Amino acid sequence: NIKDSREFFYFGRYALLPLANSTSEFAKNYGNKGLTEKQIKEVFFQDVFADKKNQERISYPLTVYTRLQRAGAPITFAHYFGFEQQNIKGKAIAGSDEHLIKALLKDSTGVSYATLGLLYNQETRKVLEGITVIPVDQDGDGRISNDEKKVSDVDDLITKLESRELKNIPVEYLHISISKTNTNQEALNFLTWAFGQSQDDLHHFGYLKPEPKRYQKEKEKLSALTINYTTKK
Repeated sequence: NIKDSREFFYFGRYALLPLANSTSEFAKNYGNKGLTEKQIKEVFFQDVFADKKNQERISYPLTVYTRLQRAGAPITFAHYFGFEQQNIKGKAIAGSDEHLIKALLKDSTGVSYATLGLLYNQETRKVLEGITVIPVDQDGDGRISNDEKKVSDVDDLITKLESRELKNIPVEYLHISISKTNTNQEALNFLTWAFGQSQDDLHHFGYLKPEPKRYQKEKEKLSALTINYTTKK
């Protein structure tokens, strides 16, 4: 069992947003309107609304791109909305999350999901050219307000996500794992370096910092592991 044989350390968080090829009819319409939870489920999971009254069905042509292999982003995205990765409907692409972006940019009907670090330019902090980030209903009231439509600046969104929980934006922890039985000094040194340096760089790369209490517990866990390893030596 991998979980039993390894120790996991959490040092940051990532958030996922829906996106579309900027030339698509979907982006031209929902890039402004945004998506409610039910519409997200319809787009990515073909979950037909149980109650069709007063609901706007998605009628624009779209092609969903998702990961072929099991991976953190699609698992997190699917679980948040009550599904499994295999329930995401569309074209399954082999490779990393970056390959979803590349495939979407080549398809004028392309729709997908991605972490903030892949959607925004690290220097300008604006959305990458050719991509439209689709706003979502962040407070769960069934509509998208003007404030919720403001997704052009990654730092503003990170601030919102770190200050309160926003609905319809899946968030999950980044982690580094280390063997419980076969660790070494080099691995411990790297973990110590990562914990010491990562907090200053997370925002730059589009990631969220962990909650302070949880981060402190992770540092204490690393310190205890280091002491235990040194004692055994």
